[in-house]
Amino acid sequence: MKKFIKLLTFSIFLFFQNQNLQAQVFVGGDAAYFLSTIVNQNNYGFSELDYEFTGKPAFGLSFGYAGFNKHHVQAGVKLLRLGQKYSSKLDNVTHSRNVELNYIMIPLSYKMVFGDTETNSYATRAFFSIGGYVSLLSRAETTWTLERDDVSLVDFHQSQNRNGNILGIIQLANGSDLEEDKDQFESIDFGVTFSLGVRTFLSEGMALNLELLSGYGLGDLNAEEWRLNNSSGAYDASNNAFGGVQMGLHYYFGL
Repeated sequence: MKKFIKLLTFSIFLFFQNQNLQAQVFVGGDAAYFLSTIVNQNNYGFSELDYEFTGKPAFGLSFGYAGFNKHHVQAGVKLLRLGQKYSSKLDNVTHSRNVELNYIMIPLSYKMVFGDTETNSYATRAFFSIGGYVSLLSRAETTWTLERDDVSLVDFHQSQNRNGNILGIIQLANGSDLEEDKDQFESIDFGVTFSLGVRTFLSEGMALNLELLSGYGLGDLNAEEWRLNNSSGAYDASNNAFGGVQMGLHYYFGL
């Protein structure tokens, strides 16, 4: 993955140089609010619960290289909070679960600005971007609740004898760190991103970006030993997905 990212960045750099395009570097900060979900509920064999709204802010730094103020290669680092809330009433007992996953995200993307983007052209322009990311899990916590009382993972899955995997869960839980639950999830996630947005210059060299950004994790977020069959007796990988609004303020050097 690291070799691929280096090769991609170097190849695009050479392309710009060969085209004799005027280039600028830029740096800035980003703030976002994302709705997140976990595709394919990782319920460890318990009855499927209803999904609830889950939204969190995200913050990051970005930097990159722009050719002719039109073609951008952008990288950075972002503090990303994902996860999912679930809740259902089963036999008159409310079962709730809240999964919180905090990541340090390292994105790399290509962005193209539409229209005439000659140097010193500060008009508002639309753009799109496509890219990928690698995320490092920094914190994971799952809260299990019956009615309004927090319970342990084991007590939740023993509720009403709904989980046929209970013996395996008890065995796994006895050897796990249940304070942060990081052992239940993969330490690295990776995926793809796509965005549409607009860019406008507030002053010479200072640009404001507003975009709709989405991402989808391509890796199974469950740790291998926690990939238990669901209540239907089958296993499907669980994937992170997120989308929302991002605002960035970037300064271009040499514009």
